[in-house]
Amino acid sequence: MTSELISAVWDFDITAVSAIVHRDDARLNSSTLTLFRREKILTPTGEVVLVPIISGNAWRGILRRMGEDLLAPVLDYAGQLSPAAAHLLRNGGFLRKPTTEMTGEDERELKATLPLIGLFGGSANGRVMSGKLLVSKVIPVCADTLHILPTAPPTGQPVPPTTTAILGQESFSHATDT
Repeated sequence: MTSELISAVWDFDITAVSAIVHRDDARLNSSTLTLFRREKILTPTGEVVLVPIISGNAWRGILRRMGEDLLAPVLDYAGQLSPAAAHLLRNGGFLRKPTTEMTGEDERELKATLPLIGLFGGSANGRVMSGKLLVSKVIPVCADTLHILPTAPPTGQPVPPTTTAILGQESFSHATDT
């Protein structure tokens, strides 16, 4: 008996209801100012602009944690998982030297038992397991990116602002407000 492969593509809009912070590599300097992660985009006029982009991996991590939030109460495994197993479900696991080797059969059994691992993949016992979900970058809808969006905005809508208009600086402090 063979099962039919199912493939689906979702393209949707995400609306931020508060500020988004997605950092550049702050290890390269000691400044307290952290810039939003940006990528160079070539506009239709030939100008190169730096556009704020949320990586597909960051969005994938958000989806993974949402999936684990939904899975945990159904399977009721609170307090029953090892720290490594909990980390695998919540954050994708980590690479380390295995105490026992995971076989292909072990991986198939794990993915069949926990579909969340089959969907997102992860790392366990020194083995990187692929997942079925492919996640692309989150691209802001702005004047500079309209030509690279998977779907065009509805006709008749005003042209959105440029990336320079949507970026801002916010200050944060580690001190208490008292």
